[in-house]
Amino acid sequence: MVRAPASHAGGHRFESCIAHHPPRASVFGMALPAPQHQRVRCRAAGGEPACLWRRGHTLSEAMTKTLCVYCSSSDRLEPKYFAVAAALGQAMVAGGWGLVYGGGCTGLMGTVARTVKEGGGHVVGVIPEFMKAKELAYAEADELLTVVTMRERKLLMETRSDAFVALPGGWGTLEEMMEILALRQLDVLRKPCVLLNQDGFYDDLLRFFDRMIAERFNKPSNRELFRVARLVDEVLPLIEAGPVAAETKWFDTR
Repeated sequence: MVRAPASHAGGHRFESCIAHHPPRASVFGMALPAPQHQRVRCRAAGGEPACLWRRGHTLSEAMTKTLCVYCSSSDRLEPKYFAVAAALGQAMVAGGWGLVYGGGCTGLMGTVARTVKEGGGHVVGVIPEFMKAKELAYAEADELLTVVTMRERKLLMETRSDAFVALPGGWGTLEEMMEILALRQLDVLRKPCVLLNQDGFYDDLLRFFDRMIAERFNKPSNRELFRVARLVDEVLPLIEAGPVAAETKWFDTR
């Protein structure tokens, strides 16, 4: 079991408690971890547990609507990317959205987290122990949840979020968003997803998606499983419009 430091918000003490158990089920023959054992206890100060969050319950049921932001942790980017990350954080606070993200203090990740926190929004960071040990964590997060593996990190971020957005980023950002889109395609996940295509950053990726469709590796309807925003002001309206239902994944090959 890995326990994250306790934090305080709204008069309550938040303490993460992430247990490790054998796989519990399978989908399409693949074993799944046991996310029902991943939980966050909400304790009134000095009192007994007041609530218990589990997978299957969005955070909005206990606190507020939450947006998962995938983005770069690099500090070497052009200033325009940091400006957009800060603008997104401001828009989230203004729209009543809390933040779920990878728990880091550097790059666009740190910018979004600090902006939301400084604006009075709720910040949930999920970070692997090896990154935390390198002092890469944003210690001021309202909840800083520590896990062992990157896979656990992604799962906890997914379950704590009501919607997802990807800002410009590298392999990690791309891998995280692609997993969410794959879950959308399989209709395992039914939450809104947005790519923030700042200055055409994702144009080549979108063309690659079009090639997948043209060569029948993907269906045209799957382009509807996510939205593309070019400006920060477009992100939250696209998310609040809600997700589009997925078609069945499997082609009729007869």
